[in-house]
Amino acid sequence: MTAATYAEQTGTTIYCPGCGQSMMVAPQHIQVAVTCPSCQKRVKPWRVLAARAKAAAAARPPTPPQTPRTDGYSNRNRWIAGALAILLGPFGVHRFYMGFNGVGVLQAVLTVASFGLLAPVVAIWAFIEGVLCFCGSMNDVDGRPLNG
Repeated sequence: MTAATYAEQTGTTIYCPGCGQSMMVAPQHIQVAVTCPSCQKRVKPWRVLAARAKAAAAARPPTPPQTPRTDGYSNRNRWIAGALAILLGPFGVHRFYMGFNGVGVLQAVLTVASFGLLAPVVAIWAFIEGVLCFCGSMNDVDGRPLNG
């Protein structure tokens, strides 16, 4: 339910942007301009309510970042990286997952720009990396071994 819908059902108190005077706005007046009894300024309640909703959304705390592991292992899983390497390896998806965006772009460009002619070569490259992921020999972009 939006702020305007809630106000239409119950009525609401808004504050004049000009003088700060509080005004109770009846549900039937939410969509029309009303006059402030104090400063005689025309107030558009739907704009006041939209600004209030925007300010409330901005005041919400941001989502906390993922906490890093303290045991020396990566937050990325080696089984997921290995499966991505074997299934989507020619497109470099596993490298994006591990944080090596440059190598991921290189693998994708080699596959796409060659119209698939180099795809078998990149697939073999990715298959070897997938096996290395499963064996636990690959590290993430921060040099930490993949967990799992």
